[in-house]
Amino acid sequence: MNISLNVLRRHINLSQPPKELRHLLDDIGLEVKRMEESDGDVVFGLELLANRGDHHCYLGIAREISGRTGNDICGPLSRVLTIGNGYPVQNETDLCLRYTATQMKRSGELQALSEIDLEPLEAAGIHSLTAPVDATNLSNLEIGQPTHVFDAAKVKGTIRIRLSLEGEKAWLLFEETQREIPAGTIVIADEEKILAIAGVIGCEDSKTTEDTTDIIIESACFDPVQVRKTGRALGLHTDALARFERGADPELAIVGAGRVVELLESVGWELVGETTEVGAWESTRRLLHLEVVELNRFLGVSLDPAEVQSRLERYGFELESAGATGFHVYVPTHRMWDVETVFDVYEEIAKSIGYNAIPTTLPKIDKGALPSLFEQHRDILEETLIGAGFFEVITDGFYGRTDFDKLKLPAGHPLHHHVETQNSLDKGYSLLKNNCLLQAIDCVRKNKHRNVQDLKVYEWTRTFHLNPAASNGVCDERLVLWGVVSGAERAQTWQSKAPQATPLYLKGLIEELSIKLGLGLTVKTGTDHLLSPLLHPYRQATIWLGELCVGVLGEIHPQICTDFKIKRVRPCYFEIDQSVLHQQARKIAYVLPPVHQPLTRTIAFSLPNQLMASEIQDALASIEAEVKVSIVDLFTFENEQGAQRAITFEMVFANPDGTLSAEACNEQLQQAMDTVLSQYGDHGVQHR
Repeated sequence: MNISLNVLRRHINLSQPPKELRHLLDDIGLEVKRMEESDGDVVFGLELLANRGDHHCYLGIAREISGRTGNDICGPLSRVLTIGNGYPVQNETDLCLRYTATQMKRSGELQALSEIDLEPLEAAGIHSLTAPVDATNLSNLEIGQPTHVFDAAKVKGTIRIRLSLEGEKAWLLFEETQREIPAGTIVIADEEKILAIAGVIGCEDSKTTEDTTDIIIESACFDPVQVRKTGRALGLHTDALARFERGADPELAIVGAGRVVELLESVGWELVGETTEVGAWESTRRLLHLEVVELNRFLGVSLDPAEVQSRLERYGFELESAGATGFHVYVPTHRMWDVETVFDVYEEIAKSIGYNAIPTTLPKIDKGALPSLFEQHRDILEETLIGAGFFEVITDGFYGRTDFDKLKLPAGHPLHHHVETQNSLDKGYSLLKNNCLLQAIDCVRKNKHRNVQDLKVYEWTRTFHLNPAASNGVCDERLVLWGVVSGAERAQTWQSKAPQATPLYLKGLIEELSIKLGLGLTVKTGTDHLLSPLLHPYRQATIWLGELCVGVLGEIHPQICTDFKIKRVRPCYFEIDQSVLHQQARKIAYVLPPVHQPLTRTIAFSLPNQLMASEIQDALASIEAEVKVSIVDLFTFENEQGAQRAITFEMVFANPDGTLSAEACNEQLQQAMDTVLSQYGDHGVQHR
């Protein structure tokens, strides 16, 4: 916005030289982009704040300067209008806060406004047209109230403020043809046509010309959000729009009309009858409570109540005493759109003092607290994951029904129950997630599409499980850590190609976390986790903390990968309940190694493919002797019974006191072999 220093001095007493005034304007938040001197005047180019519509006029700028300097301000003369039965107007929408219609007629020869009156237009780069048009532009520039004039002879019947209809057209100013107006736009219309787009622009078929002898002055206030939407929809930007979309002052509507009447009466126009006023606006002001003690504490200053009152009144606030150091603060209507809390009032005091004049104080610092057990464990866990090449991600808390159905969970599975959003705009975000596997699949899929073959990611998140009996009345929330690995388990080197990640890699990762956290996590075979149906039936395991199942790991089911079009990779997923990080670490006691070495034996069995090796391992360990059983070798072959696996088990027999003989060890080995054959011989298990 361009303003003239000579014109500004009509609204406020200024003694500062132009350069000093420039620094003052910058300091109160009215940034001066340029300053040009010409013909005994100085024109400032201002960058105005986006949320302060009241700054878009000389009176608003003068008010801001007065708030800092205390200089008196003086608004331009405005005719006091009488509200009554003037031109017929009908308001049909609550989006019109206030609308006034005032009639005037030309009583003499056509005259132009004086050069002094037109100075604000010249500084703003607005060309002078006719006296009625110039007067409306001046009302906007001087006091911040956009107004408009209609040729009364072109207005047919009652003026209606309403919403436009589907397919309705209007002939906007400066355009050659009519254009369609979006349905629901606030328009000013008569009985035949649209006269203007409310708050944005007038129309060609109602505009005034040099031959116009009777006019209707409209001065109004509209809902700023609706005006902004209208401007964007029409692709227009006008001076009126710039003011209205930032929130106009409803109380200025009648004042703006009076200013136009004042200007036109000086050049041969005559007021006709009373002014009509309609609108949904009720003259109420926001009331806030301010305590001077709290204000001083907030700003770090020492103001007395009288000074606080004086400074706020310069900005147009009205104050009533409320206690020894308190005030009831009435927000002026020109600030109703941006002053909502008492902290906004604190900001006005700060601007009045000057931010550079407010003392700088450091905030009070309390002693820091040691990290909690959860935070310590979380740091250890993250360091381990990052050291293994994982990246943290943040995913959506929603997914769509279409993606969930691809999981093909069996009927009656608990994961079928979701917290659903009502009337979601995007069906892809209609369900609150009750599992994280879909997010893991989405990560793998999107990275594959970007040719990222090797992926390791993890996320701290929560899942939502429908439960009307929950404390929030909707669902239980479970905090989890999940991760997914796809491709190579580690970075490839020049010496060798890294193997592909498998559930065994995740098993090793969990065991490493268990050691570092000191929690004693164990990985056991089993398919009794909530996510087990979504993982490969023979390549998954559960994670336990004592007798409590706290997680799961495994390869994502191949059919799910196929349904989500994930090819040539076998992504592996893990999930751990965050509650384990609240558990105290176990104390590790050093145990002296035994003096006598244990005795080791190996035994091999052939197993059919449908039988799990862990079952044989458990049977071998079930004998009365203290023994540790592990798998040391595996190969597959075929015979007359079909596909078989030859698995070699290593049995380590404890010998703490050195009394276990080779013969006794062999007897225990025979006992273990007999146990296996008696239990699984009928299933095709044979000793090799």
